[in-house]
Amino acid sequence: MDAFVSYIVEKWPFIFLIIAATIFACWMVFSLKTVKRSTKKFESEGDCKHHADGVSKIESKLDKIYDLLLLGNTGIGTSMGKSQSPTQLSDIGVKFFESCGTKELIEDHGSYYASVMQAQKPSTALDVEKLAFDTLFMDTASDKFIAIKNYLYNNPEFEGIKVGLKDVCFVAGIKLRDIYLTAHPEIDPNK
Repeated sequence: MDAFVSYIVEKWPFIFLIIAATIFACWMVFSLKTVKRSTKKFESEGDCKHHADGVSKIESKLDKIYDLLLLGNTGIGTSMGKSQSPTQLSDIGVKFFESCGTKELIEDHGSYYASVMQAQKPSTALDVEKLAFDTLFMDTASDKFIAIKNYLYNNPEFEGIKVGLKDVCFVAGIKLRDIYLTAHPEIDPNK
């Protein structure tokens, strides 16, 4: 018996390594079998299609939330604009454009904004429309918007509609889009 114990004491690192490798191998085999069983169960129940439908519903809801966050819940689509493509300003939108300072913004800085847009090289009229809004919105922290921000601070509603910088960028963006498309006839919205 002493010979057996002395053999184990002498070879303990090797024996420990064999035992650890055996335990690890058993654990890996068990894990793989468990994954295969759960995958077969998942596929057999048709959950993939069920989850795909759920993901599709979530995507459509996220698109609506994105639109709401981007455009705000201020009546832009219903009160300030007449249609979706090409969007035209409604009578209220035209009045807002003329009264809040955006008309002066576009008259004074329209060529600057058009050059910023040109750097992005929009290829369709819809790209121009979205880029006009984005260009203006990204510049709202500049001094060009001080008079408009003061107007919005003192007039948070316009004809019963809550208004903000997104509304300003919407109405100014429509005018900027028209200016850009006029200057770039190669972007034909009717193609």
